[in-house]
Amino acid sequence: MTETLPAVTNGRDEATIMERVLMVGDLARLEPAERVSYYNALCHSLKLNPLSRPFAYVEFDKQLQLYARKDCAEQLRRIHRVSITNLSTQHDEELYIVTATASTPDGRTDMDRGVVAIVGLRGQMLANGMMRAVTKAKRRVTLSLCGLGIVDETELETIPGARTVHVDETTGEILEQPPALPPAPPQPARAERPAAAPKPAPSPAAQARLDYGKLAYRAGQLNIKPPALAAQMTAEEIREQAEMLAAMIAEVEARQALEGAA
Repeated sequence: MTETLPAVTNGRDEATIMERVLMVGDLARLEPAERVSYYNALCHSLKLNPLSRPFAYVEFDKQLQLYARKDCAEQLRRIHRVSITNLSTQHDEELYIVTATASTPDGRTDMDRGVVAIVGLRGQMLANGMMRAVTKAKRRVTLSLCGLGIVDETELETIPGARTVHVDETTGEILEQPPALPPAPPQPARAERPAAAPKPAPSPAAQARLDYGKLAYRAGQLNIKPPALAAQMTAEEIREQAEMLAAMIAEVEARQALEGAA
């Protein structure tokens, strides 16, 4: 069972909480109230809105740590007016690498990379991998330029044994399972739709015209002009026209086959 340390008293300030976390390292060893205090103190020191949940918890190397979520990088980029000034890419058969350069109005610059394995990826999956490398590079350089040396959520998949941990935002209690969502409100009963009436079968003449249309389409592909069908033709008459058209198609296809063999 994880050892916990005595709780920070109400009189401790943010600096004391930060110092305590640096000393302990593993956030699981803090009291639940201390985890809440540390989370809020970190957000306050970086001018982040804690209600937007810029951080979440991850366990790796047998320690509980915070990692930066998407909203963290976005808020930092807005607060510090971070500009991504350049994106360069390079890749081989295994890796797609994006290098991002960023700067702030006071002249500070930084550079970092996002790397994604692309072995076996094709089409849309390859495109998604490339975009993920861009996202990694932009977030990593933002965190680095703002002096925040913690893991970004895009890097979790590359850390062996890392697993996200659910912590109650209000109490700081470590939860074994993610908080349950409230039950969905009951949906009003829907009136059953009457079953659709089966479509009537086409008449013999209509079916014959459909079959003739398929032959006429093939004839058009072979530059054969099919005879037009009169409006009052019977099914038998349409079938006779279809047989003649089919013979014309077979003759042209045979001739083309002989020409191809020659």
